[in-house]
Amino acid sequence: MAETRGVPTHQGSLLVGYLSVSQIFGKLLFGRLADHRLFNKVFLLSFAGLMLSLSTACATLAQDYGGLIAFALIFGFFDGGVVVVIPVITLLIVGREQMAHAFGGMYAILAIPLALGPSLSGMSISRALNSL
Repeated sequence: MAETRGVPTHQGSLLVGYLSVSQIFGKLLFGRLADHRLFNKVFLLSFAGLMLSLSTACATLAQDYGGLIAFALIFGFFDGGVVVVIPVITLLIVGREQMAHAFGGMYAILAIPLALGPSLSGMSISRALNSL
C-alpha cells in the first residue's frame, strides 16, 4: 500500500515497526482494563474489534506517509487489544481445565479465514480488473 502511495520502500518498511510498537501499548492498556472488575471483557473485545474494523476501512483515506503512519499506529493499538482480550474471554467461558483445548480449537478454526482470505480477495480483485 505504501508503494502505491509513492512512499519509498525504506519508509514503508518502517510502518510494520510502528504497528508493532503501538501493539505493545494496546496490549498493556487493554490487558490492564481486562484485569479490572469494572470493565466488561466482552465489551472491551467488541470495542477493540470495532475500532480495528473502522481503522481498516479508513486505510484507503491514507494518501501520504503521515496517513499511513496514523493507520499503522491505530490499527496496531487496537490489534494488540484484541490479541490480549481473546484469551481472557476464552478462559472465562471454558475455565482453566479446558483452556488448552479451547485455544487450539479456536485458532484452528480461525486459521481457515486467515489462510483463505488474502487469496480469495486477490482473486476477486484480479477478476474485477480483468473485466474492465
